[in-house]
Amino acid sequence: MSWIIVVLLALVVLAVLVATGFAIALVRNSRHQQQAEAAMPFPSRAPLSWSGSHVPEARLHRRIRRALRAFEQPAGVLSAAQLDAQVTLTVSAQEIDDRLVTIAALPEAEKASALETVTADVSDLERRIADTVVVRPQLPPG
Repeated sequence: MSWIIVVLLALVVLAVLVATGFAIALVRNSRHQQQAEAAMPFPSRAPLSWSGSHVPEARLHRRIRRALRAFEQPAGVLSAAQLDAQVTLTVSAQEIDDRLVTIAALPEAEKASALETVTADVSDLERRIADTVVVRPQLPPG
């Protein structure tokens, strides 16, 4: 009879450990997803699973997110022209991100050409953001 109690106690302890591990995993995943959402300066329709997925649409989404981080500078560092460009580029980023979500819903046979186009658009966006944020030294007159 006592071995039955020991087995039941062991099962209860095991169940508590599994539940605790599951709760810790949920909290970590939630924090990771919140950080991913906070990195976008606009509401993204991208699924939260894209924060760690390896599908092409998710990788492009993360490239957009990384590119937009270049605008995370202290106030006063960007000029008025750079701020205007930042707004324009952020709107472009949102449009590309929305297209990625649409492409993800396409059948596999139709994705290839759409992904080629959007990959080129993401590369262009990255280049334009880099050109905007880089402060070029002013040459002396003359």
